[in-house]
Amino acid sequence: MNVLCVLPWYPANAPVFLAEAFARVGCHVTRIGPKYFDHMGLEWPEAELPKVDMELPREGSIWNLDAMVDMATYAGYPPDLLYVSEENYRTEIIPTSKVPVILWSQDGWPDNYARKALFQPTVAYCNQPRGNRYHPLDEDVESWKFMPGAAAPWIHADERLERTHDFCLYGTMYGQRTKIVEGLTRRGFKVLHGQRTTEHYVMGLNRSLCTYHNSGWHEVKWRFFEAAAMGCLNISSHTPLLDRLGYKPYEHYFPVDAPPDAGGDPWPSVVDVVSILKELRLKRLFLHSVTSRAREHTLRHHMYYHRILRIAKDLDMKELGDMAQRSIEKTLAENKLKWQSPLDLKGEDS
Repeated sequence: MNVLCVLPWYPANAPVFLAEAFARVGCHVTRIGPKYFDHMGLEWPEAELPKVDMELPREGSIWNLDAMVDMATYAGYPPDLLYVSEENYRTEIIPTSKVPVILWSQDGWPDNYARKALFQPTVAYCNQPRGNRYHPLDEDVESWKFMPGAAAPWIHADERLERTHDFCLYGTMYGQRTKIVEGLTRRGFKVLHGQRTTEHYVMGLNRSLCTYHNSGWHEVKWRFFEAAAMGCLNISSHTPLLDRLGYKPYEHYFPVDAPPDAGGDPWPSVVDVVSILKELRLKRLFLHSVTSRAREHTLRHHMYYHRILRIAKDLDMKELGDMAQRSIEKTLAENKLKWQSPLDLKGEDS
């Protein structure tokens, strides 16, 4: 099974993890697109930089998908599937009709939705089905299917580490995140924060009691799944999308006030919640069962292998589905879990 992946190649993000998952289920993956040697001001180690077969310019480039399919074919790997993810809306797109095409959008900007027709995708997925915080929508975007991020089990677990810190918030420090970190630090909590490379990001969440997921009504950020897979308790607002994904408050995460884009200011609540969680941890109550359930639910329903299984079903590609199924069952067996039918998100898609 050959998959051609055309996307921006960051050191770590959801589209790149999905491409890696295609490789890990056994597909031959051809990688094309702009390559980012730095991200959010960080110098990334060479070992963590993605490898690409053909690098494209970051700005003003032409994505000739038809020619890319031919190139992969001439190289000996004729694509059975073309997977595209775009972020630069000034890119010129030349579509192809030679193979099935999936488009996976990572934001909810109206410009992005409007560009879908340029790709002529067989199926279009988005991880923000109701727009974004600046352009919220009451209903799912018509003709797009909801497919959120997920956990990468080959990255997001290191059970050898002890949870020596109270709180971890690795990522871009802005707005409410800065307030939360400053509030916790003033109270004497051991806090990890800021931009980090993948290795330190994984170590930090595996070493921390809890983290904050600043969701909106429009999305579930992919770090929610990653934290859950690493046994780090998510503190998050309770949103309809989390319900849709099968995550329940107090059963899989600790809820706080409404997210900022819904009019709430979460940081005082988060600081108070971390205080409560640390006390509960000292009493050996509650937390282990919550983090265990969250990790199990994530491995059963929200790995990137599950996203590939979903794609295979939508495209009626049995071979790809069987490959994803085997990877799911192997991961569950390694974690001493039994197979269950994955959560069905299709019933609620537009």
